This record gives sequence, C-alpha cells and structure tokens, in this order.
Amino acid sequence: ERALFGSPDYRYLSPMEKQSFSLVVKEDLTPLLPKISCPALVVSGEKDTETPLYMARKLHKSIKNGRLAVIKNAGHFAMIDRPSAFHQAVMAFFFASGA
Repeated sequence: ERALFGSPDYRYLSPMEKQSFSLVVKEDLTPLLPKISCPALVVSGEKDTETPLYMARKLHKSIKNGRLAVIKNAGHFAMIDRPSAFHQAVMAFFFASGA
C-alpha cells in the first residue's frame, strides 16, 4: 500500500507539501559545501536511517571549517532522542569556535 512508503515527516503532509518536500530532498547542494568558510557543525544521530551517518561524514569532509558531532543512540531527530547530548555537542562547538 502506498501509505507504507516515505518517512513519517512525508506521510503526514498535504499533497502540495509533499511536492515541495520532494523537491527540497532531491536538491543537490553539495557543490556549494566547499564555499562555506565559517565554522559549521554537522550533527548526526548514530542510528539515523533517514539520513545515514555516511552522509553526515560526506558533508563534514566537504566543509572547510566543519566539525562533526555524532550523537550515540540517537536517530534522525538526535535533538529529541538525546537532548542533553545534542546540547553538549552544540555548546562545545560554540565554545571551540569562539561564536
């Protein structure tokens, strides 16, 4: 059945929202990543199945001043799954970058 396909984010959208969501997800902005010169934090949940860790590593490697924070035992919504660990990663990034 068609309702079984797509992430939970996607399944509950209106038809117009689904069209926009699909366009955003399919947009490839990786050629722009090397142009990011400011410090940037890439956060990934260790158990994220919607945007797997290899994608976060690819982003991280493509950003000059990038830093990767992998939140253990967290999925796609690391900030909800492990809010304290997420907060610690963000604060460590801000203090390290002088932001």
